[in-house]
Amino acid sequence: AWINTWNNFVATIIPKSTREYPQDTTDFVKMMTQFNPVSDMNTLFMRKGFLGTSFTVAREGIESSMQKHFEKWREGFGGGLMIQGPTGCGKSNLIGKLQLLLEDLPSYSVIPNQSIDVRGHKFLIPHDLITAVKTIVKYQDISKCIVIIDDLESYLNGPENAYDVIDQLIDLIRRYSHRIYFIVAVNDRLSDKMSQFFDIDNVFTKVVNAAKITDQTIKDALVTRALAVANHEDNNYNGDSFYNNANIATNICEGNIGYAMQLWCIINSGMMGYRMPSEFEDSVLRHRHLLKTLMTFGAIKAYDVLQMYDEVQQQKVRSDIAYLLQTKIVERPTEGFLSINRLLRYPIDKILNS
Repeated sequence: AWINTWNNFVATIIPKSTREYPQDTTDFVKMMTQFNPVSDMNTLFMRKGFLGTSFTVAREGIESSMQKHFEKWREGFGGGLMIQGPTGCGKSNLIGKLQLLLEDLPSYSVIPNQSIDVRGHKFLIPHDLITAVKTIVKYQDISKCIVIIDDLESYLNGPENAYDVIDQLIDLIRRYSHRIYFIVAVNDRLSDKMSQFFDIDNVFTKVVNAAKITDQTIKDALVTRALAVANHEDNNYNGDSFYNNANIATNICEGNIGYAMQLWCIINSGMMGYRMPSEFEDSVLRHRHLLKTLMTFGAIKAYDVLQMYDEVQQQKVRSDIAYLLQTKIVERPTEGFLSINRLLRYPIDKILNS
């Protein structure tokens, strides 16, 4: 139903003469992932991801509520900040903007394999989230600081150890939240899971939903960036096309600013016939269990995925994984791991939710 509504809408806003719809899963994946990321018109949207530090969108209500929560923490109230929402909605961007306001306190982003300096102690952040946080706590001693865990799901490596990792993290937040301001970003699927098993409201005293941005804000942001890089002296310059393309992207993205960025790049690359073929939906639904697991827990070891099934089912799952890798719906972020192609996460999530 969601795809039919979406495709019917696209048909009303894209002239028939320009429509060249993807016919199958491979066509759709190519359109979504192989647009030109380095053209002048796309560079502002693709630098450090679709948002990054170069693309800020004003969300005064959310930003002011986060700042007020931080000020309460400074006054002695405990509790962490959780930022939740689907892929591309700007969780990392909100964290970056909050960091700019809190520059007077040391801030540590927990990113595996990155070197950080905690009060003169330099160390490489391990992939083990709990060890990383405990090391920061140890070296920071009693001084106040900020600890940022962006994309919590990327540290879980699957459902098998997810409960234990989250349980230990919550214990650390409870113990140290009066002197460490914890900021944790999490996708909405994992957030729902956490709410089922943990008393989230008493751990994160502020939960921000970053999912929805107004259509007008997205349109203004797209056009502003487009005008910034356009060659206004070019004979082919047409400012009206920016507004038209921004309108198309905004109406399809359903308030997701990151997805609007991606759609802008697709449209700007001449792929005007945006339409989702039924074969792609069928592929997603046929592999819904595996894709839901990857959507919730980020990158998972292929071996651990197979261990979720009995010996009879494993042969089919191996075949499913091979298909998903071949069609580039799933990719290998590192050796031995599986994750959903980041440029397909939003449409896949919408199909799984429909």
